[in-house]
Amino acid sequence: MVKIYFFLFFIVLLLTVRKRLNIFSGISVFLLFLFIANPKYKVRKPGPKKEIAVILDVSKSMSTKDCEGKTRANVAKRIIKNQMLNLKKYFKIKFFVFGKNFKEVSQKEFFSKNPLDNATAITKNLNRISANISENAVMFLFSDGRNNQSNESFFKNPLVSIGVAGQRQDDAGIKIISYPQDGFKGVPFKVVFSVRKTNNLDKVKLRIWEEGKILEEKILEFEENKKNFSVDVTPQQTGKNIKYVFEILPQDSNVSNNSEEFSIPVFKSNFNVLFISGRPGWEYRNLRALIKANPKINLTSFVILRNPTDYIPFPENQLSLIPFPVREIFLKDIKKYDLVIFLNFYYKRFLNENYFSLLSQHIKEGAGLLLIGGEQVFQKGEYYKTPLGGFLPVEDRGTFKEEKFKIVASKTHPVTSTISDILKGSKSFLSGRNEVIIKEKCDVLLKTQRQNPLCLVSEAGKGRVGIILTNGLWRLRFENLECAYFYQEFYRNLIAWLLKSPIMEEISISGRRDYYSGEEIFFTIKVKGFENKKVYTEIHGNNFKEALNPVMKEPGIFEVRERISRQGVFKLVVKVFEKKLLKAKKSFNFKIEKENIEKADLSPDFDFLKKISLETGGKYFYWKDFDIGEFARAEVFAREIFPARSPYFLVLMILSLGLVWLK
Repeated sequence: MVKIYFFLFFIVLLLTVRKRLNIFSGISVFLLFLFIANPKYKVRKPGPKKEIAVILDVSKSMSTKDCEGKTRANVAKRIIKNQMLNLKKYFKIKFFVFGKNFKEVSQKEFFSKNPLDNATAITKNLNRISANISENAVMFLFSDGRNNQSNESFFKNPLVSIGVAGQRQDDAGIKIISYPQDGFKGVPFKVVFSVRKTNNLDKVKLRIWEEGKILEEKILEFEENKKNFSVDVTPQQTGKNIKYVFEILPQDSNVSNNSEEFSIPVFKSNFNVLFISGRPGWEYRNLRALIKANPKINLTSFVILRNPTDYIPFPENQLSLIPFPVREIFLKDIKKYDLVIFLNFYYKRFLNENYFSLLSQHIKEGAGLLLIGGEQVFQKGEYYKTPLGGFLPVEDRGTFKEEKFKIVASKTHPVTSTISDILKGSKSFLSGRNEVIIKEKCDVLLKTQRQNPLCLVSEAGKGRVGIILTNGLWRLRFENLECAYFYQEFYRNLIAWLLKSPIMEEISISGRRDYYSGEEIFFTIKVKGFENKKVYTEIHGNNFKEALNPVMKEPGIFEVRERISRQGVFKLVVKVFEKKLLKAKKSFNFKIEKENIEKADLSPDFDFLKKISLETGGKYFYWKDFDIGEFARAEVFAREIFPARSPYFLVLMILSLGLVWLK
């Protein structure tokens, strides 16, 4: 194309030389030169005004007078008023206010709005405001950062946040999120808490107190965006109301939020077990050794070597075998034992039914009973006639069969859920089984391959009862390593369940017992043997009942979150069903105080504002440092103009060349 232009220019130049220089040839040469040079210039003009959303937090915490004697809300309004001329010059403005919910308002209503809302839902409302403005709009948020609602953020627009409060990030604080409803001495429990860091700290010391004594100290190191921590606390004392205090050091000027406390009942974890066997045997020998190996169990055991009806041709004072101490055990010392085990023990030879009255009362109050079968136990229905009969999951009228069988374990009960697959494919046979009539309300832990029950457990008042319908489990101990492991774990788990050890709880609930009005309640629920079970949760209060949907975080672990505007005492009820049958139930009591969450903690959270601003590509300012001038620049559009390529210029150039040619 350039060669053609130069060819035209050369022709015009020859014509000019041939015709001599005149005004038409000069103009033609000049026009052609401009066409080839193709000069340009730029034209600049302002673009359309960009949309911005000015958003003001009007929750109650914004009424705090800590900004040089003025409220946070009034300082925010003053900043916006001072910048209003620049804002209107360069932007199309939408005004929003929010607390629990947001509202688009007029300019007049915006500046007259008072901070009265009882909650601050920053991210939830930013998400909704973002959906009500254009995609390229910028959000300007004026807030103290006290977000006490949902933390999820997914708004698309850039956010410029302005932290409005009298305190900069020099106030560290601690907030306990969840803890268990009870504990056991010597058994660790988990406490989850959050720590607000200051600008000049990258780590803090955590000091844990138990009943006024330092229990533990550890260093917490802050990682990026990490505020929540968890620690294991091992109780050293027992009692109905053991107080724990979590304190962070060093303390700052605001010491009121440098510590948090809670109280829970702590139970003993060392147990007393009474084990009575009706005669010597391998089941007694192996089970006694297994219990003795547990350092948390103090075992008292008796094995009957002679019955009162046995004829001994010697005086009593010449025998080394002492008589069975019936009165001392059942009328004096029985309440010292947390678990009582009877193995193939026919009580009629030593005591009558009335001796079980104290044991029956003891079970109602929380003790455990394990009744292991054999040929002496269930044939005449004697246990069913005692005060224990109402607790037993069977009516012990039946026979003892010397038949062989294999074992099948339950996959859902916490006693057997982790070991149920061990015996799959096993060729081990046991022998000797009691046949009984089963009551409806009980769990079957072991069955024969023909679905005959072998082990049954049930709740009994505050206590628990278990029945094993054979005294031949000891054979598993000598089959192979897998069977031996099953035997040991089964008895360990069963004894732990009967003793209500926390490691065998079907349902465990962690949360807080005190919440503020408007604060999100939060509970973690753990369900053992979760397979084929459904979990339901409800909150009960005075004339109040609400069903909640637990969210499963991982198999067997659920979270429940809810906000309740009422005050008073409430109860979280957790129910676990298997095939529409209630398998476990547990409750957690908590209360909601009248004081609103907006008044509970007035310290700002500028770190939160920084976080959500950076996530959207925006920027954070402290209110004293903010100037809209950084953003108040009109968008300018520039367009390049090429005059030598315009239609008018081309027509003029062609006419000029034509005149030169004609002349």
